[in-house]
Amino acid sequence: MFDTHCHLNFEAFKSTFEDVISRARHEGVSKMLIPGTDLETSKRAFDIAETHQNIYASVGIHPTKDLGKLNLDSVMFKLEELAHSDKVVAIGEVGLDYYWFRSSPDVQKVFFKSQIKLALKLGKSLIIHNRHAGEDVISSLQNVWHKALGKRSVFHCCEVDSNMLLFAKNNGIFIGVDGDVTYDKAKQKFIKEVPLEQIVIETDSPYILPEPYRSQSSLPKGDSKDQMLNEPKNVKLIIEAVAKLKKVTPKELEKITTDNGKTLFGLN
Repeated sequence: MFDTHCHLNFEAFKSTFEDVISRARHEGVSKMLIPGTDLETSKRAFDIAETHQNIYASVGIHPTKDLGKLNLDSVMFKLEELAHSDKVVAIGEVGLDYYWFRSSPDVQKVFFKSQIKLALKLGKSLIIHNRHAGEDVISSLQNVWHKALGKRSVFHCCEVDSNMLLFAKNNGIFIGVDGDVTYDKAKQKFIKEVPLEQIVIETDSPYILPEPYRSQSSLPKGDSKDQMLNEPKNVKLIIEAVAKLKKVTPKELEKITTDNGKTLFGLN
């Protein structure tokens, strides 16, 4: 199994990430991708990937950061430095977020497009975040799209959006499926429309607990000992849910999505 998006670089896992990795290995998770969301977490993802076999990193600036306080040229230079490592396989998590609105849409678009161009320049994959900004995400991608990003990009935790799905189908973009598929009826209906060859599995740990754990715990908000955090080991619960929706066996879906993850991040 391949958890294509888990934030083991976050504070929530600071003292436990080695145990989290061990539990994932025990459950059959053979590969993991740790995405950066700012310079600090990108460096942390890089450090973990460099010292652990079959764990990879991506580096990037998340759209919910206060982008107006950042020097774009300086940030891009530092991201590029990190991205020269073979263990850094993607630029991300990058995109647009119109839910939190910590930065204006125009500023977000500048950072997004700059990071898309960095992925193209370095031959890296692209991890795309979208929240309530689907139309502008598509427009931004269209402005700088290159066929090199086909089969090397993913809509992380893709929203239920028919236009996003159509764009993904037309351009070979993978759809990231998370724990909400175990309980969200709209997401389940949406995933039925996604071709098997475009599905990758991601936990988004420590967030988006799948069932049955979701019903047993409040949603994680940080490094609190009385809260249950999502972990990469829970990939199997997502696989089981998606397999049922797609009418294949969990074993079949495990192979398909693991192979898809390898293709996405150029690990074949």
